[in-house]
Amino acid sequence: MYVVFTQHAEPGTVFAADAFDGQIGKRVPLRIDDVLHSDALEILAVEVSADGRSMAIKAAMSDELAEPIQRGAVAGLSITEQP
Repeated sequence: MYVVFTQHAEPGTVFAADAFDGQIGKRVPLRIDDVLHSDALEILAVEVSADGRSMAIKAAMSDELAEPIQRGAVAGLSITEQP
């Protein structure tokens, strides 16, 4: 399974287009229902918007985490079948 979510830059700041290139392939934690799942997501891609004010993060996750995300346990995440 894969997830996609958007992160906005702090007001008055922007993300550089290549700022997150070093994060590709890293595993990161995810908190679901107040439980921290270490190494829950593997970052596959980070796309910074043209104006630098937001970024879309695409990540792979284990199938067992899909159910709580589908029921809305983590705001802002959407599940997709495609990376």
